[in-house]
Amino acid sequence: MEFAFKRYYCSDQYFSDINLAFSSAVKYDLYTDRNLIGTLITNYNRTFAKFRESAGYKRHDKSWGIPSYEHILLNEFEVPFVRITVETPLFKGDYLTMAFYDGSQSYNLNWSNFHTRKETANLIVDIKSESQTVFLLKNTLKGNFFSHDSMRPWEGTIEIADGLHPDKIFGFLLAIQLYYWISDR
Repeated sequence: MEFAFKRYYCSDQYFSDINLAFSSAVKYDLYTDRNLIGTLITNYNRTFAKFRESAGYKRHDKSWGIPSYEHILLNEFEVPFVRITVETPLFKGDYLTMAFYDGSQSYNLNWSNFHTRKETANLIVDIKSESQTVFLLKNTLKGNFFSHDSMRPWEGTIEIADGLHPDKIFGFLLAIQLYYWISDR
């Protein structure tokens, strides 16, 4: 299944859907055939995610740990959806682990060109379960994807494996964003 996405950097913006204002946030809109199907809004402390057919936003809570940062994306009335931990060891080489709470599946995130300084590099994030790609982000330049230019959105494509619940897209996008924030410090 293929989705288009737009990533916006939002400065001093109020979001009426969640009745919150953020001084700085990132918003992802997901599309199929030009129809908006879902939105993820995140800043470093809070994240909200919603598919259009669902009743409400999933809420993201954050707790701090040493030496890791734990992020739990959850529905207000349900069990946690995903736990994302970004560990920062003493030496360079931050890494990320993910666990979704719908089974024991684990995911290997390949950040092959994530740390390149070349802003014109095509950012590719390939997430695998065993040897099968389950999530592929492509068709976007690295400099564009992480831009703080609030005047226009940056676009790209996401492919997910058949049978993967679309909710997981939000977990993977959140993981990418968190990894960028922490590894770029």
